[in-house]
Amino acid sequence: HPDVAPASAGGLSATVRDGQTSGGSGMSVQVTGCRQWTTCRFWVITKGGHRRLAGGWTVGPGADRLWYPVEVGVPESKVTGFLITSGKRTLLQIPAA
Repeated sequence: HPDVAPASAGGLSATVRDGQTSGGSGMSVQVTGCRQWTTCRFWVITKGGHRRLAGGWTVGPGADRLWYPVEVGVPESKVTGFLITSGKRTLLQIPAA
């Protein structure tokens, strides 16, 4: 079973399903409570403190039910957490499971 990392702040919640793929960590993200038409970016934080962009999406109708697939070429053992941002603002910080 993949690791699951949940987090919430204010009215925003997210769950990251983290599973190993041949190229690194393959993940899917579900976010609830985000305003419609918000453009989000999903970042992976490494042990060295570096941020790697792993994907992004724009919140549309029914988005609270969607899982967004993301993938970054970082081994799971080097991932310490995740960020969801919009513009220059951090919406949610999620520790790795």
